[in-house]
Amino acid sequence: MTAASRGPTDQAGLLETRVRALNRNAKPDHRRRGTIARIPERGEAMSVEGHAASIEQNKALIRRFYAEMDRGNIDAMDELVAENYLNHHPPPFPGLAPGREGLKQAFRMFLAGTPGTHEILDQIAEGDRVVTMLRARGKHAGEMAGIPPTGNDMDVTAIAVHRIRDGVIVEHWGEVDSFALMTQLGLIPTRR
Repeated sequence: MTAASRGPTDQAGLLETRVRALNRNAKPDHRRRGTIARIPERGEAMSVEGHAASIEQNKALIRRFYAEMDRGNIDAMDELVAENYLNHHPPPFPGLAPGREGLKQAFRMFLAGTPGTHEILDQIAEGDRVVTMLRARGKHAGEMAGIPPTGNDMDVTAIAVHRIRDGVIVEHWGEVDSFALMTQLGLIPTRR
């Protein structure tokens, strides 16, 4: 059998062919109405659980997450973040609770110690994950995790990966320019 006689050869066409074959052979299931999978529409992705999730909605959720943080609206985290949220790269502050409560504790520390804003430089989304490149700016105006205020301007870049399920953030991975952060907090001396 040649490739031409097998049908579509592009990635989308192969996916569609496989999904249709799965659905033809599926045993009826009242929860899925006889289908195993649904072919996503353009601009849509399939989440891990098989529910259609809009990539643009996921990106908007993350933009709102940072906007609410910048406004100091910690209570919005109850709506935006799952209670059992898992932060794979939490800030190095001792004593943070697990889950959403730990996230709220960390945000309170950042708001008190380094009030400022987040600028989203770029976002890429695939399936149930959103990758955000951002820049945080502020001033080290208060104590943060035992570090006395320096009055220094803060300007730090980071990359955050969030996983979204059922319209809320459930997981986070991230990398921060730690050298810049520690230098601006006065923990690493600068050459003059």
